[in-house]
Amino acid sequence: MQFTSQQLCGGARYKPTCRIGNWCEEVELNELRMKEYMSKKESGDLLVISRQLMLERALQPAAAQIKGQDGTLRNGDTVMLRNEASECFLSANAEEKIPGRKATAYAVTTGPNATPCVRNVFAVELVNSNDENTPVCYGDEVQLRLRGLVQEDCYLYSEMVSALAASKCSRKQEVGALAKPSGNTRWQILHPDGKMRFETEGEPVKVDQPIVIKHLGTGSFLASDKIKQMNVFGAENEVHAHCYYSTNKTHNMNSEKKGEITGDYALRRHGPQNIWTLVVSSEPHIDTSS
Repeated sequence: MQFTSQQLCGGARYKPTCRIGNWCEEVELNELRMKEYMSKKESGDLLVISRQLMLERALQPAAAQIKGQDGTLRNGDTVMLRNEASECFLSANAEEKIPGRKATAYAVTTGPNATPCVRNVFAVELVNSNDENTPVCYGDEVQLRLRGLVQEDCYLYSEMVSALAASKCSRKQEVGALAKPSGNTRWQILHPDGKMRFETEGEPVKVDQPIVIKHLGTGSFLASDKIKQMNVFGAENEVHAHCYYSTNKTHNMNSEKKGEITGDYALRRHGPQNIWTLVVSSEPHIDTSS
């Protein structure tokens, strides 16, 4: 067998322009990938573009205001909900979906963004009334509706803890935003002090006043704590449903020494994790959608 001088010196056997292997198929596959990429780019289906559009839609300004001037919350008014423990506002995340639900469900957290936007403004709607001028009173059944985050309206929901349903970190009762109303989307606004709850039932709810929000299906209360979760909006706090009560051990022991009957468990004050404040914007909303 004879070898060329280039082969004997150990030089390259092929020129740079020489095609080897299944080069024709590789060229066709690269062309198909480029066509698919350009098609997704034009339709906005690329992950980067879809995430950017979702962020822009979620952070669009929204109106957080009430109809009257007396501070009374009425049917359909839009508010933000601020938690006392986390010092953040209830917000939904359309990027993170909760699997295994009958309808599409989205994750809910509390975030530090105090500017009213689509993801943190909720409409308080009475279950048994369609009149927009009807005031929302303590003890009324309400639904918290989220508009504009996705194509359909979403409702705040919760369900019992199970092997398939629990909050991500604390494994307490799950809370999210459901794409259609159901029995799990009904809540009740109550006074945070159990001793005042009977007296205030039926009185109108005022904004900028502390409240607790009870889930009618399970009896647990909407809560948030400083349990950090990372999402596309940054580090935010977990939201779940759980009854946080202060122990009041010192107060109970002093009362029992005097022979007094201490209050039962239901009359204890709620912890700051359960206490929320209805917040409205002090500035008029300017519609920038047109």
